[in-house]
Amino acid sequence: MNNKLINILFILLILLGVSCSSTVDDKYQRVDVEKYYRQSGMVKYFLVDIPDWANSSFEANCNRSTAVKYLHIDYLMKSFSLSYENAIQMQYLFNMEYAKAAKTKNGIPSLKEEESLFFLALDKIKAGQKVFKKPTFNRVNAIWIDSLLSNGGKKLRDVFNRPSLTKGRPLLISMCHTRGELISLLKKKKVVYEGSRFITYEMFSYFDKNGVRGARESLDLSKHLLEKQRKYFYYSGEKPRNINGSFKYINIK
Repeated sequence: MNNKLINILFILLILLGVSCSSTVDDKYQRVDVEKYYRQSGMVKYFLVDIPDWANSSFEANCNRSTAVKYLHIDYLMKSFSLSYENAIQMQYLFNMEYAKAAKTKNGIPSLKEEESLFFLALDKIKAGQKVFKKPTFNRVNAIWIDSLLSNGGKKLRDVFNRPSLTKGRPLLISMCHTRGELISLLKKKKVVYEGSRFITYEMFSYFDKNGVRGARESLDLSKHLLEKQRKYFYYSGEKPRNINGSFKYINIK
């Protein structure tokens, strides 16, 4: 009798354990290791991904719809003998290739695919292929798009209608939009942008030209332009503090 009672209690304990296990499994899903692990040789070239709630630009006061993959510029410069300009160009190119791959497969590329995109971008940079090509005009008109979008884009259209803009290459800058998003925005605002160069937030980095890491993203624009060019910077409101370079600033009221 005692043995039967013991057997019954044993069976009840097993059933109770299975029930608890099922409850825990329903509540706590198994961690996808692939999502959190990147091969040890690659991890040092990437900064930690920024969460969606922090994906914004303090300088432009905007939230971004697309996350950027920040690369460790200092390690790129040291490991692959890249200049600051080429390391930034590699980050820009990598993010464009990453976005293209994500759109093609309608989902996030695997870490193996991400590694392939990294070396694809590196190979292209080494071969001299760049997304942003230095304008060769004697005059460059840098235009901070984000600061000119008030009043339905009237200020933006006013800038583009200025006769002085025909004297140099327009350089369109956005800290809020990717390259693709910016082009769509300009089309929507009926702004003629053909012939312009684009610098979007995929080119901004937490490293300066010497590879020193800072607390906020910035861009040394002087490294992406020719030294003897006449450089003008059009904006509205406050001058951006995270774009370095020597410009003649023109505030659009």
